[in-house]
Amino acid sequence: MSGLAHLCRQLLMGLPGDPATLKALHAARQWFEGQRLKISQSPPPLLLNRLSGSKSARLAPLFLMDGLWLAGLFAPATGHLSSRCRLHPIFMDSLGLGTPKHSSGEAFRAYHARQGDHFHRLEYPALFIDDLNLEGCAMVLIILVFQHSPIRYFPEIIGFTLTHLKRPPEDFENEIQLKRRSQHRILAEQALQEAAFNDQEANRLLIGEALYRASFNALSGPPHAAAEGAFEPATTAMSRIIQGKMPEAIGYHGGVMLKGQSLDDWFRQGPPAAEAIVEALEAPEESQRQCPVAHRLLQAMNFGGPMYGVFTQGERDIASRWMKNPQTLVPKTPCRTGQRDPEPVHRRSTAAPMREDRLGARELYGALLQTESPLEVPDTAAAWLRAILSRTDSWTRIGLLPKAQPYHPASLDQWVRGQHRKAVDRHPSSPKPITVDKTFCHWILLQLSPAILVDGAWLWGLQKPSEALRPWDRDLIRIHFDELGEGQPEWNHPNIYRELLSSEGIEIGDFRATAFQQDRRLLNAAFDFPCTLLSMGALQSIYPAECLGLNLAIETSGLGTHYLRAIEILRHHQINPAIVGLHLSIDNLASGHSARALRAIERYLETLQAVEGPEATQAAWQRIWRGFNCFKVANLPLTARLIGRLFLHQHGCPVESLGSLATP
Repeated sequence: MSGLAHLCRQLLMGLPGDPATLKALHAARQWFEGQRLKISQSPPPLLLNRLSGSKSARLAPLFLMDGLWLAGLFAPATGHLSSRCRLHPIFMDSLGLGTPKHSSGEAFRAYHARQGDHFHRLEYPALFIDDLNLEGCAMVLIILVFQHSPIRYFPEIIGFTLTHLKRPPEDFENEIQLKRRSQHRILAEQALQEAAFNDQEANRLLIGEALYRASFNALSGPPHAAAEGAFEPATTAMSRIIQGKMPEAIGYHGGVMLKGQSLDDWFRQGPPAAEAIVEALEAPEESQRQCPVAHRLLQAMNFGGPMYGVFTQGERDIASRWMKNPQTLVPKTPCRTGQRDPEPVHRRSTAAPMREDRLGARELYGALLQTESPLEVPDTAAAWLRAILSRTDSWTRIGLLPKAQPYHPASLDQWVRGQHRKAVDRHPSSPKPITVDKTFCHWILLQLSPAILVDGAWLWGLQKPSEALRPWDRDLIRIHFDELGEGQPEWNHPNIYRELLSSEGIEIGDFRATAFQQDRRLLNAAFDFPCTLLSMGALQSIYPAECLGLNLAIETSGLGTHYLRAIEILRHHQINPAIVGLHLSIDNLASGHSARALRAIERYLETLQAVEGPEATQAAWQRIWRGFNCFKVANLPLTARLIGRLFLHQHGCPVESLGSLATP
């Protein structure tokens, strides 16, 4: 095996904190610096070689890892930046997230299978590397260096991406893929504009372009037809869609009236009422009103609306077509989708022992935000997460936290939905008196900022090419994409929170700066939970089961009375509740993040059951439950202090005096 092949294998298979992997990453960056220097002194030709037929199989290292060089850009420290947000849809499309066969890698593989060319799967990186010649290893290593060095090589990544998107059409690309590539090019050019590079960075962008041309050339020496399916009238499709949403919708629509009764009352009548709801919405007197409920329904599905995230894009398209003509034919699709293909499950691995050097939560928060790659996670992060999980184990053992019951898919689903229903029912039908003033609300918003500014951080370590993703990975990556704004900086959850703080005159500065991390207005405990999120994100490959459990706890935690009450309080003080309303809608249990979190666990354990049997499945379930319970453990320090300060505030202690108490 060549030296480059060894580095590729180590970076593909390595775990966070492993000394051999860190050594390989350092060596790969040194090799890359040599390539940069060589390119700057002797630029390659401007034209790319053109290969067709089976000869294009030489390009496998590029297309089987398509987009992976962008994966590191969406880390907690940089994922909110406009220049990164614009690139996120390109990475997501490279994964073919909803339909794996639409990814570039799968399209390339399928085309060459028809040509008689076969490549090892990326699930087995050692075998994949064995397929490569020296030029192939060089291309893979450039991609991996970009993946793990997104801050230091950002200009080069932009140049590499633009050249990739401008290349001539490939034989395996159909018209849909070419149109998507054209859209991606627009996004990349927009990212370039928003990056506002200086002269030095612009030169580095040119080096990134030249690196692509050099490595590509070294490697190389009819419209898409829609699959036929059943069709049905849009009115029938809408009835099925509403029926699928009804169980989790009860309790949120008491104020929306239709035909003299609230939607909640309609929903309580059960599935048979779905058809009657649609008929009522289609009634002439309803459809001809100036602002019919059906029209308001479509508005509510849009970003920022109370039902954003409840309906998939396909369901929104059906609703739009139904409004125009209820009898128009639409493709018949199930309300709940997602295949569950049994695939190998990597057993939980343990990285080499890490040093027990300790940092406080404030310092660890800053150190994790400075971490470019999960492979370089600070030793203290592993120690922090071990301590949280160990405390969780202890509290569960002595009964302070609930113990896991034996796993069964139906019982888990029933339990989650039961907890959600209890949370909704706890919300009073008539608003309770507001007992906190606006100044105290501002103080709470400030204390929550370290956590909300890294929203989605527990999933940032999921950085894989398309065919290396397991079904549950795809659910988690979709959640992460939503948290970061689906490619729209103004939809990015941390950015929405920044806008809220700014609108209320709460100045916090750059959360990556030491000044923020040492801000004495913030409680020390305000950094505990975000440190757990950041650590779990970096160490997800070591704690996959625990990450699944933590994700479920996060996505279901505020549904029902918690978010509803928060919205009431914020509205009372004329504070924009958009960030809370967004999570209330997008975390929904019908088809939102809570549903995805539940489905990810079911897929993980279903695959484990098929591959390793019931004993391994139950053991993994115990670890998932451990991750679920650690949510409360990690949150407890801040929760306890907030409750204590609330008690003082309600008994006459002004919030201004709380600032002097912020440090302990």
